[in-house]
Amino acid sequence: MRLYIIRHGDPDYEHDDLTEPGRAEAEALASLFSAEGLDEIYSSSLGRARRTAGYTASALGLDVFIEPWAREIHELRDPATGLMVWDYDPGLFAAMSESDRDAAFFGGAWRSMLPFDRPDLPGVIDRIANGADDFMARQGYLRESGLYRIMRRNDKKVALFCHNGSGLTMLAHFLRMPPPLVWGSFFFHTSSVTTLLFEERSPGIATVRCVGLSDLSHLRLAGLPIGTSGFLANLE
Repeated sequence: MRLYIIRHGDPDYEHDDLTEPGRAEAEALASLFSAEGLDEIYSSSLGRARRTAGYTASALGLDVFIEPWAREIHELRDPATGLMVWDYDPGLFAAMSESDRDAAFFGGAWRSMLPFDRPDLPGVIDRIANGADDFMARQGYLRESGLYRIMRRNDKKVALFCHNGSGLTMLAHFLRMPPPLVWGSFFFHTSSVTTLLFEERSPGIATVRCVGLSDLSHLRLAGLPIGTSGFLANLE
């Protein structure tokens, strides 16, 4: 099975919709998947994700199924900086020794560090993790010790339209990586496509492999600018 984690197009946050460039990005996605093909389409409950998914669904004649757990994690705003906790400055860990970084990321010490030491954070991460596992169980893949037991083998191509924070958090869960390491190291550009392959490397057991990260080739093919929003705006 292939799972495409897709961030919504350039957002109009005030109206929870897409801007004009965002609609063009969504149309480029629809062209991409008209050629690639999809079996099922899912979306977070927020309008900008549903609107982006709608372009591809219309092109393929598919329904969009809503997954409320995949909504953006707005509740994690840091009152000191006004930023989302998952949008922290990765320089936080830069001055640490290698052993201290290992303890922070892989020993779990990050949970007691600012800005992550807040009582609501574990529940938000669990919401994404549990939602992702329930979603995969419905696809026929049951999580066991970080791998997925294949209950119903399939070769489906499934798209899930979501957001930067929620998408990165589910990526961390699927790849068994500490969330702050993923939050600080990766970025999902608007309309980007991240591809996960649930590969049967042992009989009946699927290993998750990331075979494409924040891909924007559909924008290049459509002749659209890359960088209509976010810190990538000045790359081209």
